[in-house]
Amino acid sequence: MRALAEFGAINAEDSNLVFMYAYNYLKNTRKYGNQATVYAFIEAGEIAQNIQLVSTALTYGSLDIGGYNKEYIEEKLDLDGINHHVIHMTVVGNKEFS
Repeated sequence: MRALAEFGAINAEDSNLVFMYAYNYLKNTRKYGNQATVYAFIEAGEIAQNIQLVSTALTYGSLDIGGYNKEYIEEKLDLDGINHHVIHMTVVGNKEFS
């Protein structure tokens, strides 16, 4: 997990749950056209916000990570990095990890 987050201050190895938001460019653009990418980022943000709210309600800590090794994650998830991308990441666990 350490390779996923590029900053050593985040201890993702001891987290309980990691969400990685994948985006399918072709599927989304067929439906939404030029606005597809904008909608994908908005949706990812809304999902991340809800995860933050639920984590807080359950007394867990959660952290959104924007600086991660994108190529490494896409390789591990078998995403091509051209039409399928990881666009965001959320880590959930005990409050001590964040």
